[in-house]
Amino acid sequence: MSKFLKENWFGLLSVLLSFFILTSLIISGGINNFIVQTENMDIKFLILAFVGIIFYCLFDTCVLFCLVKTRYKVCNFFLCLKACLIGLFYSAITPLSIGGQPMQVMYLNKKSDIKIGDASLFVIIKMLLYQIAMIIYAVVGFFLCKNFMNRQITGMVFLGFFLNIIFVLSVIVICLKKEWAVKLVSRIINLLSKIKIFGIKDKETILKKMTDQIDLFNASGKIIYQKKFDLILIFLLNIIELTFYYLISGFVFRSFGINYAIHEIIFMTSLIYMTTSFVPIPGASGATEGVFYIFFKGCFSKQTVLPIIFVWRFISYYFLILVGGLVIIFDMIRHD
Repeated sequence: MSKFLKENWFGLLSVLLSFFILTSLIISGGINNFIVQTENMDIKFLILAFVGIIFYCLFDTCVLFCLVKTRYKVCNFFLCLKACLIGLFYSAITPLSIGGQPMQVMYLNKKSDIKIGDASLFVIIKMLLYQIAMIIYAVVGFFLCKNFMNRQITGMVFLGFFLNIIFVLSVIVICLKKEWAVKLVSRIINLLSKIKIFGIKDKETILKKMTDQIDLFNASGKIIYQKKFDLILIFLLNIIELTFYYLISGFVFRSFGINYAIHEIIFMTSLIYMTTSFVPIPGASGATEGVFYIFFKGCFSKQTVLPIIFVWRFISYYFLILVGGLVIIFDMIRHD
């Protein structure tokens, strides 16, 4: 437990701070009002919201499992589940969600016979398909929810589109251009070698190992690219995964008695995540809640706004941190 806290203290501190701020807002809005609003919630829709986050995790696992199966005949679904939960945890506690993918690669390599190059490929393809699915979802949402758009919202949404598309195109180009990837890795190693805390001494040896992994990455990528039917199936799994994630806000609305069109809530939620995906704060805390309020402020009263945001964020964000953290702690205890 102490090792876990020592390794992740900054991210956990950031999450606790965001949770404290959200809780403080609820207290300032009246704790009695919060209690009254939550006591009157429809439990069946609250349960459905938790079912939504559970299925989100399961379909995230299915995506990784299917990718691994394209290269490895023997694949453990439970291993993929743990890797995904660990990835979701580190994505939630690191700025721009940059910690999730490297931790998934390390876990897959450490706990199985999956090579680092292959594990990197699986995780990157998974991330790319997820981002593309999110962009498509948000594009549909933008055209279906035009009535909700004002100049402020439209500007934020377009910025989110632009950043996500640039990110996807950049990753694709680096994946296709091996020499660019080698140059990028070389520059990163040179930069890290100047920072003593990383303890990099033999840059050439490290670069050679990384170049070998990039070669493996590209070779595996060509094989997987030939399996277009598998990629289409995996992409559809991403669409289903995101649907369950976006449904959470719809179920939370219904649990508070707000009978809003569920499809509009889903697509508006997709625009919220598109807009806040590049906020450089763990979980885009503060920004996500703020954009949620801007998008949906016409849907609820002043009495219900904070309780709804709190329940929604707890299920869609803090619950993942709790579950992922427990998986990491139990895994550490098991192997000590």
